[in-house]
Amino acid sequence: MVRTSSPQFKPTEVQFNGDGIHPCPVEAQFKPTETRSDSTGTRSSRTDAHPCPAASGVAAGQIVTGSERLRALEVTATAIDPAALERLCQSSRSGAVVTFQGVVRDHDDGHAVSWLRYEAHPAAAAIVRPQIVDWLEAHPAVESVAIVHRVGDLRIGDLACVVVAASAHRAAAFTACAELVDLVKAELPVWKHQGLADGSAYWVGVPT
Repeated sequence: MVRTSSPQFKPTEVQFNGDGIHPCPVEAQFKPTETRSDSTGTRSSRTDAHPCPAASGVAAGQIVTGSERLRALEVTATAIDPAALERLCQSSRSGAVVTFQGVVRDHDDGHAVSWLRYEAHPAAAAIVRPQIVDWLEAHPAVESVAIVHRVGDLRIGDLACVVVAASAHRAAAFTACAELVDLVKAELPVWKHQGLADGSAYWVGVPT
């Protein structure tokens, strides 16, 4: 257990369309350093995923970069819609679409969990994006991926993280989903404040 003061919570966001998903291709570009304030005075930064080919797929033999195959990368305070992410990744070339859903559970290391809160670096998505792009460049069989992680207060049963990977064949899609979940868990600067049923609380993943 790591007990420390709370990092400042500033969610990183990307643009959405009416379905709650980053449009493809992107109509507008955001600067990673842009900040804004809402009605409560909370400031946040936002970054945008690289423009990607139309969701209907690319022509056979066309070279698509890792950056273009990263359809969504987001840290958000709103509920995640896995089906919308799957639609974003799926194309006529996709023989397999694999989805990982990380769910808030009611126990951890033998202790009953009552609540938890995720907080993130203000540029969390931008920080991990180069590593994900590099991974995609090394795995050309993976056609597209989408990654979203929640921040804020979550309840038991809420989705904390969703990773979707699409490929022509299932082996590549399963491998991509598993390896990208591990990459996000290891490298995305998101920290968990977890409350137990006995009234104690502690931070997980905070650098010491």
